[in-house]
Amino acid sequence: MNRLTILFLLALAPTTTFAGGGSIGSGENDSTEINQDKATSYSIDELKRYPAPEKDKKRIAIHLSGKTPKEARNSRVEILVGKKMQVDCNLHIGGSQLQAVTSEVSFLPSIKASTKIQVASTAMACPTRELKEAFVEGDRLMVQYDSFTPIVIYADKDAVIKYRVWNVSDDFSETQ
Repeated sequence: MNRLTILFLLALAPTTTFAGGGSIGSGENDSTEINQDKATSYSIDELKRYPAPEKDKKRIAIHLSGKTPKEARNSRVEILVGKKMQVDCNLHIGGSQLQAVTSEVSFLPSIKASTKIQVASTAMACPTRELKEAFVEGDRLMVQYDSFTPIVIYADKDAVIKYRVWNVSDDFSETQ
């Protein structure tokens, strides 16, 4: 399934989203809601339809603020998954993957984030053997902006989920 198909499927159904900077989902029930103050009663009801996370996972729900239909049409949400690791002076990338999925039981769309993938790095000789904790960036996924339903992400417990909203203007440049 290509990314265009995934974006189309996510636009058709209630969408869920991950969020945040920093560790998310470390509560007792391993469910975290981001921007809950922006949630509508409808988006809260929609979230109830999503199953609890599996034993070794966490569920993250991102509520987005309301926009007019025109503003929402010109907006997208970029989701980034990664994890914090001890790294040396080399550049480290990968190690995590995002996948848009639809439940075969409830037909609800969600995003699956995995951090069980091998990390790649450059092979420079570091002047010291010193390690530091850093965020190792993984996969990114762009989804349609939807303020009516939360963006729900099921992630490994060590995953760090970040998001940002992209907005564009209505102006298009014409080619000659």
